Amino acid sequence: MAQNNKLKWRFDVNTFRLLGRDLITDRITALFELVKNSYDANAENVTIEFINVGIKNNESKIIIKDDGIGMTLSDIQNKWMVIGTNSKRKDLYSPEPYKRRYIGEKGIGRFAVDKLGQKVNIRTRQKGDEKELVATINWQTYQDLAEEQKSLDLFTQTENAPKLFTDIENDFEYVEPTFENGTTLEIFLPREIWTLDDIERAYKELSRLVSPFHEAKYPFKIFIKAIEYEPYFESKLVEGDEKRFSSSSFELTFDKEDQLQEYLFFDIEKQKVIVKKKAKQSFGLIKFYLYYFDAEAKDRFNIFYKQTSVRIDGIKIYRDGILTTPFAEYEAEDEKRRDVLGINKRRWRATFDRMGTRDCIGFIEITKDGNPEIIDSTNRQDFLNTIEYRELKDFIYEQLDVFMKTRKVARDEKTKERLNAFDETKNIVDDLQKELKKLRAAKTEKKQAEVVAVIVDKFDQIQKGVEAITTEYQETKKEEERKEKMYFSLMSLSSFSAKISHVIRTTIATIKDNASYITNKPFTEANQNKIKRYASDINVEMHKLLKVVDFMLKYARTDLPAEDFGVEELLQRVFDVHSDILLEKRIEYSLKIEKDISLYGNKVFFQDIITNLISNSIKALEGNFIKKIQCTVKVDLEEMIILFSDNGIGIPGKNREKVFDIYFTTTQEQGGAGMGLYIVQTNLETYGGVAEVIDSEFKHEGTTIQLTIPFKK
Repeated sequence: MAQNNKLKWRFDVNTFRLLGRDLITDRITALFELVKNSYDANAENVTIEFINVGIKNNESKIIIKDDGIGMTLSDIQNKWMVIGTNSKRKDLYSPEPYKRRYIGEKGIGRFAVDKLGQKVNIRTRQKGDEKELVATINWQTYQDLAEEQKSLDLFTQTENAPKLFTDIENDFEYVEPTFENGTTLEIFLPREIWTLDDIERAYKELSRLVSPFHEAKYPFKIFIKAIEYEPYFESKLVEGDEKRFSSSSFELTFDKEDQLQEYLFFDIEKQKVIVKKKAKQSFGLIKFYLYYFDAEAKDRFNIFYKQTSVRIDGIKIYRDGILTTPFAEYEAEDEKRRDVLGINKRRWRATFDRMGTRDCIGFIEITKDGNPEIIDSTNRQDFLNTIEYRELKDFIYEQLDVFMKTRKVARDEKTKERLNAFDETKNIVDDLQKELKKLRAAKTEKKQAEVVAVIVDKFDQIQKGVEAITTEYQETKKEEERKEKMYFSLMSLSSFSAKISHVIRTTIATIKDNASYITNKPFTEANQNKIKRYASDINVEMHKLLKVVDFMLKYARTDLPAEDFGVEELLQRVFDVHSDILLEKRIEYSLKIEKDISLYGNKVFFQDIITNLISNSIKALEGNFIKKIQCTVKVDLEEMIILFSDNGIGIPGKNREKVFDIYFTTTQEQGGAGMGLYIVQTNLETYGGVAEVIDSEFKHEGTTIQLTIPFKK
């Protein structure tokens, strides 16, 4: 109610979920927020301790302890418990002598606690305080009140209005001190189980919190302790120096006085990259450090980190020495990765001579004052899409593309060296023949020994030459196979897109017609049922579109990784997406799976296999009155067998082996191009599998393709 002609905002209890669990969507991001608070509090050491987090029970908790300046009761009341406090906006730097630029500005970091657990004890003490302050916040109290509000009839209730967030009281007390200074957050009843992989991921991400190039007067160290996972996490210092394994690098800086930015320029005549300067760009002046990993460097990296889930992980942006958003870009499953800068998307979209996040580690350094328009999004998962941010990304892309030209030059030079070594080998073979003739003509043992020594040396040289040309052949073959598989995947997508576009157009037309009727017709008793039916139809059609779009996005992944995936789920999804096409063609289909298993491999390639088989069957069934497709999965201890059958035109016995040849087709009149089964066979080879045509499951009609995938022991 307004008093004295004044109005004020009121804070509903449900809002805490928006600012807590729903806004901070990632638990690693939540850890980052709390560790950043310790940084702002001038802490030199932060310990994150996980206790009984491998299972959920009353003994589970996460403790985050720092040795910072601590808080007073006034700090907790007026800063920590005030949403969006401006305390760090008035004072830009932490107290002397640290003078750290504040990095937690939006005043919502404390809600990260709610993301991590149900209850928190805040234990804090400033140096010299006689007592230790302990405040308790139980988020379940807020949750219970939110549930209570849902059951209230807000339209009829007047006197007993629901409580606001600010009406809930939290307990605090002063106790005998247990540490000299700092703040400890004891977070009870974690909302999620933390496995060893989860904690390793937290370790990896936190190792990137502080830029290795940040010049700090005082250290900031993070330790992770996990009783369940000792000795691996027995107060382990979080540190990351993966860049030391890189094969090449570059550094760009700027001239602040003349407002000039360094950038890379490829000198065509000299065939090398040089550093030039240009006027400051719209996004401001930046520093850019990049470390590239060739095949040998990746091997060194993987050997060192073989016990962890650490990967070469792309380019990060740092503001005033601290990692900006997203804090938790890395995911074990590639489909979950955000790839905020879009580096992988560019790699596969245009050329094979572009860099991906598995090829490099990079550091972009910006400052709050020098780059004000590079702004974190509120949910900490990206940046606001400002013109300046887009131009910053373009600048990053340009530097990567120029740098990759040097990689091409290096590859060409290495190829040339290997070919020269092979040419030299041919000359050595000629010399060797001469030495062998000398050996035959040698009259004394001493002379024979001298000739043999020369021959042995020649053989050593020959071996080096053979190794050089073998390496060149293997690398060339590997690159060609990678390009070929990508080409086939794109061909498969193109074929599928042509078919699915008709369904999408039909679906959109249906939505448009129904929506037009609902928009233009008044809602009356006479037509309300029709309007409801049209609205329901729109919902159904939108669901179809979402399934199709989701499936298409899987094809548009930014990389082609190997991963675990469920065969049954993937097969069902592929058939679901094709269901509209199959329905339109009046094709019955069945999916029979004896036992669901997981495969480890390239999911997109497997989708390509099934997509092409469906596509082939659709063409083979053209003209049939009764149309059937059947997919059966059989599993034993040694292998998985997929029988894919249709009752279409069939394949003559003489063509059973030829159908897997490129451009060979038996459905030319139905639009077949002879690519489908070739792609099936090629992609299946990545699993060590084979495809063959066997006698049809439909007896005297149709075709059965048998896919055999052996289980690697």
